[in-house]
Amino acid sequence: MSVESKFAPTYTMVLALLKTRTLERAEELLDRSFGQYQALQRSEHWVHRKSNLEELRVDLGRRAFRHPRQACTETTLTRHLRVAAQVEVMETEVRRTQRQHWRDSRAGRYGGRAADPGGKFETMRRSLKGTRARLEESPCTGCPYLSEHRSHRRESEEVEETLRHGEEELRSARGRYRREFRALRGVLREGGFLENDRPTELGLLAEALFGESALLVADAVRAGWLEELTPPELVGTLTMLVAEDRGRERPQPARRQWPSRGVERGYRLLRTDLQRLAAIEEHHGVATLRPLSFDFVAAAYQWASGVALAEIDVPPGADVGDVVKVVKNLYSLLRQMEQALRVHPFAPRVRRAREAVEREMIRRI
Repeated sequence: MSVESKFAPTYTMVLALLKTRTLERAEELLDRSFGQYQALQRSEHWVHRKSNLEELRVDLGRRAFRHPRQACTETTLTRHLRVAAQVEVMETEVRRTQRQHWRDSRAGRYGGRAADPGGKFETMRRSLKGTRARLEESPCTGCPYLSEHRSHRRESEEVEETLRHGEEELRSARGRYRREFRALRGVLREGGFLENDRPTELGLLAEALFGESALLVADAVRAGWLEELTPPELVGTLTMLVAEDRGRERPQPARRQWPSRGVERGYRLLRTDLQRLAAIEEHHGVATLRPLSFDFVAAAYQWASGVALAEIDVPPGADVGDVVKVVKNLYSLLRQMEQALRVHPFAPRVRRAREAVEREMIRRI
């Protein structure tokens, strides 16, 4: 069984590579990665497969089908298959219209059962009859080689499609990680995390964090507004970055209920920065940022405020285990922040927030 690499460049990986290497050395390292090795292996496999498919295409092209009484060409078969497909579509439409006509007559619309407003159904039946007649007149109808000829056509089309898609995949496989690396590098440069292909102070902070929220957390720390939040407010705000809502398709409330004004302000500031970074990502052709989460904000806020576990408001469709999982992820983020901000004035506030969620079960887990 082959092992499929899940390796993919991330923002923190790009920052870590460029912190100690030149751009050229970083890209060389990516080219030697296991994932890139697999991509090249697939490319080499495709070269051999392509040769076999091209030989098969030549063999298929040599085959000829002849009607015993009439001239039969690929054009003849194409026309026959096109008309046959039209008949199939028209038969489906006639059956649907017939059912609707029956329902309308049962409901008393348009008069009695024989009513046909505008003659729509009769027009469709005549058109179907004429198309069926064209199909019957085709030299392919009744041909003893039709089934074999049709299979030959299908096989030829499949070979052509495989050759076309294989070439596209081959082009994509070559240098895939280098392209992804350069796209992420472009976002980091435009976002202020890189300068002259070296991490800025902001970039070094983001590099010390992990996960999809690293850029947003680093930006928020630099802006300074996180320092204005109480530990429960900080916990509630950061939960928007580490949790994932369930049932996003359900109707959203016109106005959300926030546990405090500080959390509401945190949401608005995070949303603004998320929109800014998402626009930069779109410009560079990537999309890694998740939408903000709301379901567990109140529960995390209550957890950090000391509310008993049995009394915490669990969001709809979730259970206490889901709340604990979110708090574990939040605890991990706070630990990362505490480590990255050891000498930062914000560090004591982060430590208090971490202590607020560090109940016995979290330490055990």
